[in-house]
This record gives sequence, C-alpha cells and structure tokens, in this order.
Amino acid sequence: MKTPNLAAAIAAIMAGTLATSIAQAAPNASAEAVTTLQNFQINNLTTGKQADYSNVTSAAGNQTSTANLNGTSFSTVSNVNTATPGVNIASTQTIGTPSPSTIATELANNTAATPSAFTVTPLPNTNNFGGAGTNDVGSAVTNTPGNTAATSATLYSASYAALTSAGTAGSSTDSSLVVKFNLVNAAGVLNFSGLIGAYAGAFLSAGNGLSAKSDFNISFQLTDVAGVNKGQNAIDFTSLGAANFKNGANYAIGGQVSDSTPGLGSTQEASAYSAINNIAPASDSLVFNAATGALVTYAFAFDTLNLLATDTYQLTLTSTTDSSVALNVPEPGILALMGIGLLVLGIGSSNKFAKESGVTYA
Repeated sequence: MKTPNLAAAIAAIMAGTLATSIAQAAPNASAEAVTTLQNFQINNLTTGKQADYSNVTSAAGNQTSTANLNGTSFSTVSNVNTATPGVNIASTQTIGTPSPSTIATELANNTAATPSAFTVTPLPNTNNFGGAGTNDVGSAVTNTPGNTAATSATLYSASYAALTSAGTAGSSTDSSLVVKFNLVNAAGVLNFSGLIGAYAGAFLSAGNGLSAKSDFNISFQLTDVAGVNKGQNAIDFTSLGAANFKNGANYAIGGQVSDSTPGLGSTQEASAYSAINNIAPASDSLVFNAATGALVTYAFAFDTLNLLATDTYQLTLTSTTDSSVALNVPEPGILALMGIGLLVLGIGSSNKFAKESGVTYA
C-alpha cells in the first residue's frame, strides 16, 4: 500500500529547501544618496545687488569623504580657508570595486580640476564596495579672491555602498562651509536662493538580512555672533514658506530611507521632491533623469531678518550623505544540511507511523 501523504510531505520539504536556495542565490544589499546644490547665490534685497566678498571677515570650508568595507575604513579630507577663498575643492574615497562603471568613473574623475556631477544609478548595484565623493565649485557672492568671475556656487555629494556576500559596507560625505561677515556698508535683508536636488535609495533582496539604509541633508544656519543681537537666529522663517523647512535653528531639506530583514526586494526611496512637496513623486522622472541619472532640481529661497551694520553674522552651510549596508547570507552547505535534516525527520516520522498503524509501504 502506498501513502501519497508521505511522498507529498517529502516533496514539499525538498521543494521548500530548493526554493530557499533559489531565494538566497542572488543576495544583495545596496544603498546610495546623491545631492546637489546649484546656482546658489546670496543677494542683498536692500541694495538690490548680489552680496560682495568685501563683507566677509573669515571663511572656512571642509569636505570629508569616507568609505568602509568589512571593518576597514578610509577617509579623505579637503579644505579651503580665508587665505584661499573661491578655489574649487573636492574629496573622494573608495574601497572595493565600485559598480556599475558609472559610479567608478564619477568617483575616479572627481577632482578640484574636474569635479563630478554625481548621478543616480538604479538599484541594486553590484560588487562589494563603499564609495563617496563631494565637491564645491564657485562662490555665492561676487568678487571672491581666487575666483573673481564666479557669481554662484555649485555643490555635489554622493555616497554609495553595496554587498553581494555577507559583510558590512558603507560610505558618507560631510561638507561644511562657515563664513563670518558684517554689512558695514550694506546693512539690510539678504536673500539666499538656488536649486536643490537629492535622492536616497535602499535595496535589500527579498528574504535576506540584515539592512540597507541611506539619508541626505542640506541645511543652512545664520547666527548673530557679535553685536546688539548676539545669539539671535537671523533667518526669517516667515519668508517664502521657510517655516516648512525649519529644523531647530536651521533651514533644512533632508530625507532618509531603509529596508531590513527579511528584505522587500524593491527599492525604497526618498528625495528632495518629497521633502519639498511633502508627497511621494508620481514617478522617478520627477527625481532623476532615467537616461542620464542626473538629479532633477527644485528652487528654494529664504530671507534673513534685517541685518545690522554693527553686528557680525556667521553662516554655516552643511551638506551630508550617508549610505550603509549589512548582509547576512546563509552558506549553501547550511541550507543543504537543513534540507537533509528535514528529510530525515520526515522519514523517521513516517516509519514510526507505519509501525504504530501496521501500514506497509511498497
């Protein structure tokens, strides 16, 4: 006598084991964050002219790019200060082999002489790597020594990380610009304006652990550091809808996204579009160009309070990206042993049932 239930049970066990093996056959954890600040200008609404570098008393810029893979980490730092204002700066760091080639090329070519316009690559990415790059070109004010022709500033930052085998990987960028100025000859209201584009994506293949996450943030802080109103936050958060982007004392646009065990198998996304409009984009075409990966940018602007000729103000501009992934993949041998164990348990249970019931199997 044959009992189909046993055969079906064994088949189900083997099919389940095979399905598990297939699900784990192509593990991937990927994350990326890309930002840009373009056509950034500071204009004096009282004089009707663009702010001039003659009002600057000190300036310092710093950029750090960090990449790590399985516990090994490297960082690159570039900076600019009052002695060298207006010069282009760039920093890049990679570990492992970035893929696809677009990422590898943009990171390799990112120098002060040839700053990269970092782009978005559809996830998942491949290989095991971490890569980050950032750059700063031009000046938001006129007549800046070292770059007197500049009438606006452009910043790009990007971090990428991917794993196709068990481990950890990550990357980050941190760009900051700190400028002190006074308006002795041009007191009044300043306007900050430009274009912002940003994207964060995280992908964890279905059925896999541990996590993939990324985030971006671009923020401005303007503080009265000396004078009548020392300590005052000098941004007018009633201007141009700036209250929508108030984060403490900062005007900030940011986003973050993540995926964790057991993995959704689809890309989770955040963007400047969603941060500005408080709604998810109807399609990725509102965030980046599908053909080129170039970020789509959106206008931003805010005003200051009425700034006094007697006071000194400090502007702090910060742009950060961060991407990190961790992957835990069971070895094929473990999956095979699990399958064999389940099969043995199935057969043992069947034999016990046969002895107790007197049923024989042909």
